[in-house]
Amino acid sequence: MVQNARPDPETPLKKQNQRIVLEVLVGLVPVTFLLLPFLAAGAVGSLFAIFATLVDPQWPAAIRLQMILPLVWVDVWVVAAVAGVFAAWVLVLGSGTKFLDRRPIRIGLAGFLLLGIIAELRWFHFLLTGKEPYDFATWAWWVGLLLPPSVVGVLRLPSLFRSSVGRAAS
Repeated sequence: MVQNARPDPETPLKKQNQRIVLEVLVGLVPVTFLLLPFLAAGAVGSLFAIFATLVDPQWPAAIRLQMILPLVWVDVWVVAAVAGVFAAWVLVLGSGTKFLDRRPIRIGLAGFLLLGIIAELRWFHFLLTGKEPYDFATWAWWVGLLLPPSVVGVLRLPSLFRSSVGRAAS
């Protein structure tokens, strides 16, 4: 007697859900909860330092502007990193939704991802070219923390362009 064959439990939807869980748990949660709070705290602290420097009458305005420039650049890099992680979260959690159908959203997310990746590459450049060599444990920490969200973003990036190509053809 032939028994009815049961459908394969590994449906495409189940595989997609497994991928999302993996991307969130391995790629996004560690950087979001281990690094971003410290980046945000540092950025807020540097904003206070920038403000205090700007209102300090002891120095001429040109000197004050020179003094805050390094802090402004640090904050720019922090914003770029946060934008990249934000974009990765939106791409993962918004996959398959109509939200990502809008071209300006896709372009913005692609730009944010690229900003985050540039910030990451800049950090690795800093580690490579610093005055002191960093040991294996330091490199392992940073690679383990920063590489997974970039991999998630890079793997999700083509979906943004496939969507725009599909829309252009229709």
